[in-house]
Amino acid sequence: MIKAYLKNRELNVIAIDWSKRAKRPYINAVKEARVVGKAIGHFLIELNNEGKLKFSKTHIIGHSLGSHVAGFVGKHIYGKTGCRPQRITGLDPAGPLFEFPFIGADERLARTDADFVDIIHTDSGILGFKSLIGDADYFPNGGNAIQPGCKIPPLHNIFEYACSHQRSYQYFTESINSHGFMAKACDSWSSYQMGFCNLNDDTQFGDSAFPNLTGQFFLRTSASPPFTLT
Repeated sequence: MIKAYLKNRELNVIAIDWSKRAKRPYINAVKEARVVGKAIGHFLIELNNEGKLKFSKTHIIGHSLGSHVAGFVGKHIYGKTGCRPQRITGLDPAGPLFEFPFIGADERLARTDADFVDIIHTDSGILGFKSLIGDADYFPNGGNAIQPGCKIPPLHNIFEYACSHQRSYQYFTESINSHGFMAKACDSWSSYQMGFCNLNDDTQFGDSAFPNLTGQFFLRTSASPPFTLT
């Protein structure tokens, strides 16, 4: 993803390696998410104070548990400055201990954490969040496992669903290189499949998502790169 941004955009990228904390037992990593988010938020505030960063041009991206870290970054920035990052993208935000059992917006990524929060769901209800928690929630192929190209895993091993979970950042990375991902607003995946939303306008999915959109959006992808069908 970093290479895609640097190849296609004129911008600065800050990558955070919190793998040592994230690799702890999951329940402990969940607790660390707020600590890490606060530290990143403090760092970005310092950059802003030094004139090296503008929150109005800041886009924070996180995958899985990192999506909630991104939410805590936004919360910390707002709590300290009254400003919000321009955008947060949650790539299949982690569901376990955030959605089941469900917890409040103060303890996870929420649509109030940035001026625009977009969510890409690819493993809903298993490793990923199923509920609508962004301004715009996108559901490629219905947002559920098994995503096209992923194999049906053994029932006894939930972590074998990682293929679908990882599709979120794979789709997003491809969207940086291509503007061909298009989605449609629809009230459900079944309605989308039956063509009830065909007359709705196409809208960009991924990096080029329109920041004024709200609601839920659906699209289809192929089983292997390039994933876009348009």
